[in-house]
Amino acid sequence: MYITDTALFSHRENFGEDLLALNLQRGRDHGIPGYNKFRQACGLRALSSWSEKPAEYDSDYWKKLKNVYEKVEDIDLFVGAIAEAPVRGGVLGPTFACLIAEQFKRLKQGDRFFYTNINGNGLSSVAKQVKNGLENYESQLKPNLT
Repeated sequence: MYITDTALFSHRENFGEDLLALNLQRGRDHGIPGYNKFRQACGLRALSSWSEKPAEYDSDYWKKLKNVYEKVEDIDLFVGAIAEAPVRGGVLGPTFACLIAEQFKRLKQGDRFFYTNINGNGLSSVAKQVKNGLENYESQLKPNLT
């Protein structure tokens, strides 16, 4: 699970850095809560002990985490989330999928020029037309799907 010699660090001759270790350190430097807190925020079951392996994990990886961390509350976000089995149709596990979805939702809501947001800059008519068009399209699809 070591990510080294990536394009991100290719500017250094004969030197690779461990991206996973850098992400761990960044999380700790910025006071990012642990993996368990983010599981809870995403509506996943909170981990309370090592005896309760979550379904998202491979048994071997869970044992390795147990050897590294004293308590389940100590698991770093990046280490915990990167090892989850991907959600159906995705490449990320449920925790990272949830966090990325939340980030994009906030970006969309915070962007007053996003095409579905109605604002005072003359875009309201465009937004209404697009929204009506999408609703019409969805209503036409629904009878065909049943």
